[in-house]
Amino acid sequence: MKLETDNWNDMVWVPDREGVKRVVFASSSDKISCGIGEYSVGHALHPHCHPNEQMSVCLKGKCDYYVDSKPYAMVPGSWITIPPDVSHFIYVHDTDETCIVMDISSPSRPDRDSEYRKAVEKLKNC
Repeated sequence: MKLETDNWNDMVWVPDREGVKRVVFASSSDKISCGIGEYSVGHALHPHCHPNEQMSVCLKGKCDYYVDSKPYAMVPGSWITIPPDVSHFIYVHDTDETCIVMDISSPSRPDRDSEYRKAVEKLKNC
């Protein structure tokens, strides 16, 4: 692993799907990966699972974080751990404010990093 440092406010935020944009960092680590997603009201829901353990932290706004079909109310400072291979998704509702959530995964998610890098290149070439 090489040392990395940056500021997510200076990085490129890329569209992930309708109502969601994302920035990904800690991409050279084998042990963890990290990203921040901004979710707008009415965003496209994306129930999914992956073999990585994940911790999500609400930084701004509010949402319901569904894990294994059960909703958990999240406000700034709330965090939740998601076991590997368990379905989860975020649902933002009843607010005009976007919700910003940081996801930390272990082991790292090279798929997320490569998707992010491809999207950044695509934006640069527009």
